[in-house]
Amino acid sequence: MFCNIFDRFKGGPDWVNEHQLAEERLDKWREEVLDEYQKYEAKLAKHRALVTRDAKRTLKKVRIIYNLSKQSTLHSWLSPK
Repeated sequence: MFCNIFDRFKGGPDWVNEHQLAEERLDKWREEVLDEYQKYEAKLAKHRALVTRDAKRTLKKVRIIYNLSKQSTLHSWLSPK
């Protein structure tokens, strides 16, 4: 993380002589990092929603198959031979 901070300031303002400009650049960097994080969180939330949806669909299919197999077993057990 720290290497990314200092990469942004190559040739930038001097912390001693241009303190105000340096703080402005640091604030800008902070906003960029927060924006990237928000985009990441949104993408992650979308991915989680898709995974949850797929898991629910799979569970529904498994329940249907289980119920059908249970009915089939019950039917074969009750039917005369």
